[in-house]
Amino acid sequence: MNDEDRFHHSDPLPKGMPDYGRELYSRFLNQCEGMPADAMLSASVNMIAHTIRECYGRRDQAEQRIRELFGKCEQIAMQFYDPVTNKRRSTIPFTQRLEMPLMKADDKMLNVREPKKE
Repeated sequence: MNDEDRFHHSDPLPKGMPDYGRELYSRFLNQCEGMPADAMLSASVNMIAHTIRECYGRRDQAEQRIRELFGKCEQIAMQFYDPVTNKRRSTIPFTQRLEMPLMKADDKMLNVREPKKE
């Protein structure tokens, strides 16, 4: 589906600046500050439903677009989860490196247990 099919013919947004999505996202995040997560999710889903209803006149077009959007949503969200551990990945880069100072240890300390005799 190309951009012309995704937007209503009288919609002024696609004809202007190409980065409206980022601007709207930034504004939405600012308005969501201090709101609970469920309220943010509910508002997001309602915005999607409203926009799809406004842009698509046929049910099959709306269903196709919903599948595309939620497929993309899943792809973006799953980048932040480790498929092996099933846990959320850290989004904070680790810029610090810890290095142990050089330490000379006695050989006696390295072999605490006596070797097994066979």
